[in-house]
Amino acid sequence: VVGTGPGAGRVGVYLGGDLLRRVSLRSDAAHARVLVPVTTFARRTGGRLTIRTLGAKPVRIEGLGLL
Repeated sequence: VVGTGPGAGRVGVYLGGDLLRRVSLRSDAAHARVLVPVTTFARRTGGRLTIRTLGAKPVRIEGLGLL
């Protein structure tokens, strides 16, 4: 769950060092609590999840959910 808006940056989501997805948080208007699906797994998966900024622009991570 992220905040988006003009001038917002990008993040990379990694699991165990492998890039799952790059996400741009830029949008024409500011929005709070935007749900951004990253990936689905075919089977149970474990490891360290890392969210890394990709540049100097601001990002707002509001939460992380796993189902």
